[in-house]
Amino acid sequence: MITVQNLHTYRGLSYVLQGVGLTAEGASCTTILGRNGMGKTTLVETVMGLLPAREGSIDLDGNELAGKSPYQIARQGVALVPQGRRVFSSLTVEENLTLGARRGGSANPWTLERVYDLFPNLSRRRRNRGSDLSGGEQQMLVIGRAVMTNPRVLVMDEPSEGLAPVIVDLVGTVIDQLRQQGLCVLLVEQNYGLAVDVADKIYILSGGQIVWDGTSRELEQSPDVRHEHLGV
Repeated sequence: MITVQNLHTYRGLSYVLQGVGLTAEGASCTTILGRNGMGKTTLVETVMGLLPAREGSIDLDGNELAGKSPYQIARQGVALVPQGRRVFSSLTVEENLTLGARRGGSANPWTLERVYDLFPNLSRRRRNRGSDLSGGEQQMLVIGRAVMTNPRVLVMDEPSEGLAPVIVDLVGTVIDQLRQQGLCVLLVEQNYGLAVDVADKIYILSGGQIVWDGTSRELEQSPDVRHEHLGV
């Protein structure tokens, strides 16, 4: 569904992404692993148009995304669950969910009712402000906010960051449900256990380059790769 080829991105004078290439398919979860500072968030921001690519291609079903503005990429069906959650703290849960909602073209589009079925806590707190929620509830909210745009691709940047283990498990369950419903999930994650549990395909990013790719089972059977590139 989405193909990245020979992607080069700078942050100021820092040469971060150095020829990254990967493919993420529909109805699957593609996970990007790597130590801190290896370029994972830069990759997310380049895919979303928040950072310009100096060179390379980001193709979504034949539509080129590189060089487009974030709102244009969002209109193509790409949604972001950002690192650090970034809820609108002064708005209610329901206002956060509906602010950027778009109608979907599928037979079963995402609606408030579907989000509340997925996250019952949000239904009970729909009138509460974003600032009133716990960290786990805020993470539920930003995932719900993203799927309310009815995307084809869901980009998730460190969704388990700062969460209790029981909420991390919930995030994993939700990712599994989303891919079963046909969504293409591109997951950037530091939590090794979550990453290998939900991934159909894994890429390891190191020094701004893809240094390994394979399945979760292949990574589990590659202790040298885990130790060298992940410290696991």
